[in-house]
Amino acid sequence: METSNSKKLTIAIDYEKMDSMTKEELFELAYKDEITGYNNWNWLLEKIHTGKAAKVGNFSFMHFDLKKFKMINEIYSHEFADEALRQVCRALEAEENKDWIYFACRCDNDNFAALIKEMSEEETEKRVMKLFDSISHLPGDPSYHLYYRCGVAMVEKEVEFAILADMGKMAQ
Repeated sequence: METSNSKKLTIAIDYEKMDSMTKEELFELAYKDEITGYNNWNWLLEKIHTGKAAKVGNFSFMHFDLKKFKMINEIYSHEFADEALRQVCRALEAEENKDWIYFACRCDNDNFAALIKEMSEEETEKRVMKLFDSISHLPGDPSYHLYYRCGVAMVEKEVEFAILADMGKMAQ
């Protein structure tokens, strides 16, 4: 049985390990999602704050999540749910999406965000629907259909990132 004291000890041990970690290991710890190995929210924030997002020109902010994700965890198991998260990450990185998805990450739980190419509303909807169609079934159970809730905020001027994230969530 793990107590709150043992959790604190585990965290303290991890901090001690940080002194001997390489730059690559520290990068992984700071910018990669533990479950999927994909970019995390901190990574996306870094792209915004270092101006790398500005180099792509105008963009839109997309925020989405898997609907009824808790049910997948409860019915199928955490392993199935984790594989569904990895499936989404693979799709965000897929070659056919590199021309319109500039930067993407897993934010937390079943939430994802991406900076995407500025396009017409119709083109944006077409590409987003194609992305979701490619990840519409639960890995390991093709009869279980996955649904997504998505919002896209078109960015017309430089905006604070906190506001941008809120815009994407409100559009969702």
